[in-house]
Amino acid sequence: MTAPEPALVQPDAQHAEILADAFVDDPFMAWIFGDHAARLAALPTWWAFIGANTPDGAELWRIDDHAASLWYPPHHAGEPEPEPEPEPDDADDEPNPFVEMMLPFVGDRLPEIAEMLGRGR
Repeated sequence: MTAPEPALVQPDAQHAEILADAFVDDPFMAWIFGDHAARLAALPTWWAFIGANTPDGAELWRIDDHAASLWYPPHHAGEPEPEPEPEPDDADDEPNPFVEMMLPFVGDRLPEIAEMLGRGR
């Protein structure tokens, strides 16, 4: 019997569900989303969002229908460090997709969570 080989994939609902199952008991996800039932509801949406918004160079892998990963390759010595993304302009009234995705799951805890994730000011 040969071992299944990983495949580089595009983000999809199956990838999000596999990662959601893997992280349902993760302590950091418990801090973000609260009790078990809340995590079960939120994590597929979280991973679908993360998969759809990965930066250049990130890789999504899947083995069969049971194992998945999201991987950010390390910075290689000798290459210039990537430039950080500019902070959004406060005067910009466009909706923030991250905020819109998170708000139904975390409500008024959003500023605290965004700050911890490095997205808040």
